[in-house]
Amino acid sequence: DYVASLDGSANATIVSRVQGYLDKQVFTNGSVVKTSETLFLIDKRPYEAALAQAKANLAFAEARQVETQLNENRQVQLFSTKAI
Repeated sequence: DYVASLDGSANATIVSRVQGYLDKQVFTNGSVVKTSETLFLIDKRPYEAALAQAKANLAFAEARQVETQLNENRQVQLFSTKAI
């Protein structure tokens, strides 16, 4: 982790909305910036990996749901024919 300190003509508290490593500084040192203007870009790879994992988990859960429904249908059919 790196720690930095920036001083300007009018200092303001800068707080990140998310946690992560800085990837790029968007503003030019000494320039005037406006409220809500993007100052830094944070490395997006951890968030992309988390999204991919969440999508994989969803696909797995949906497949399990289909499998469970098919098994239930099979059991109902076997029960109705007194096969079980």
